[in-house]
Amino acid sequence: MDEEHQPTELLCNQGELST
Repeated sequence: MDEEHQPTELLCNQGELST
């Protein structure tokens, strides 16, 4: 929805997936 507004979720999600 608002990826640009909330890039924190993307980073958190990527980090969890990477882990």
